[in-house]
Amino acid sequence: MSLACDIPAVIHTDGMYEVTEDLDLLHAKSGRRTLIRKGFRTDLASVPRFLSWLTPIAGVHNIAAIRHDRNCVEQADAYREGRAPDITSVETDGMFLDDLLELGVPLYRARAYWVGVRFGAAKNKARRADWWSTFPELLLWTLLLLPVVPAGLLVWLTLTLGKFISWAVRPQELTSRAEFMHDAFTARRTP
Repeated sequence: MSLACDIPAVIHTDGMYEVTEDLDLLHAKSGRRTLIRKGFRTDLASVPRFLSWLTPIAGVHNIAAIRHDRNCVEQADAYREGRAPDITSVETDGMFLDDLLELGVPLYRARAYWVGVRFGAAKNKARRADWWSTFPELLLWTLLLLPVVPAGLLVWLTLTLGKFISWAVRPQELTSRAEFMHDAFTARRTP
């Protein structure tokens, strides 16, 4: 299967996505296949809240995030079992970047995701091997993307402050709206 934007998945109330049919994905550049079984659960992209305007959790990149998460699970399983993983962290993150670009994700956004997963690999014992081999490239892209972080923090702070001010000025209206949404949601789910 080539990469496509639409994925067979459902979203659960805990925010996790579950694949609803087997996926056999071919990585064009390496020829490596990734089998993702029906029932595989993922959070898609683990993005800090203040950067979600730049790198959204869900979107055109979904299938790339699912493959990446599946490969990370393989690395974690291998680490727990004391064996070499079928795919390294560097390969996994490189495939993720390739997939993002193939799906049409803009270069700056694809690199922002890649920077995030490489820094995530440094914190994860199962994914840390060979981390330093990508450090020069990681440092370069981190420096290039660094101006975006203050802007992201400013956007997040502004939105958070706006929500707080709205709540402080009209707490009853917001509470009523939340109760209405809760009632409407539970009414739809009740047979």
